[in-house]
Amino acid sequence: MVRPAVRTMEDRLHKELRLLEALAESPEARQVDLARRLGVAVGTVNWLIKRLAARGLIKVKRIGRWRWRYLLTPRGMREKARLSVAYVRNSMALYRQVRQRARELLEEVKARGFDEVRLEGEEGNDLVDVCRLTCLEQGVKVIPDGHRAVPALRVRGLELSLELPGKPLDLSEEVLSEIVNRIVRAVHPERVFILGPDTAGKEDGHLTAVVVGNSPFGELEGYGEIRREVENLGVPIDVMFFSPDEFRKWEMGLKRRKLLAQWPEDRG
Repeated sequence: MVRPAVRTMEDRLHKELRLLEALAESPEARQVDLARRLGVAVGTVNWLIKRLAARGLIKVKRIGRWRWRYLLTPRGMREKARLSVAYVRNSMALYRQVRQRARELLEEVKARGFDEVRLEGEEGNDLVDVCRLTCLEQGVKVIPDGHRAVPALRVRGLELSLELPGKPLDLSEEVLSEIVNRIVRAVHPERVFILGPDTAGKEDGHLTAVVVGNSPFGELEGYGEIRREVENLGVPIDVMFFSPDEFRKWEMGLKRRKLLAQWPEDRG
């Protein structure tokens, strides 16, 4: 998402800004306290102070044997203001980039038939919260780690990535249409519904075919006919058979699963 060289430059400028802010608030702060505040080594603080002084952004004055006073020069105050504006702009640009990338990954999650993800990221990384907000916006539920086999949205530094559970399902329109056609050819039903993986209760990522009709096959025989028809498509699928009367009682259950395809297509 962000090139390494650009990220390194932004990190250094951010450290310079935070150090200038700290020196403006506490001119006589010890380097060890500054290091603790910035979350860096004392040697890094010493290097940054020398760099700021060499550029004329601060003046360093000894006030004791082991104490120093660091005063921002007029040029240093202007630089602090410039870095503050740049940091806000960069933060907003990064926020927009992360939101867009998260939306793209979540669209892939939904296209695979999932409506839940695990969100993985380092503690204290603000981008994790940005991703959590984007999940809420996109209607994708974030679940605790280790509960079910669902996609993982990972945040590592400034990078976002998606890991799908097992082999990603091919849920293209062509594949779904072929599944429906083969079921219709196998058992001649009145209606067929193809539902996305049951992330609320399964860990195998299978699709479910809901087959409605008074088939001449028994349920077991019909199941075998369908499995023989669709097994070479490489898509794991479970089958549920209903008579028209049974389906009317169960039909509300469709709303708890993502509907990927149906036949006939013109029926509600």
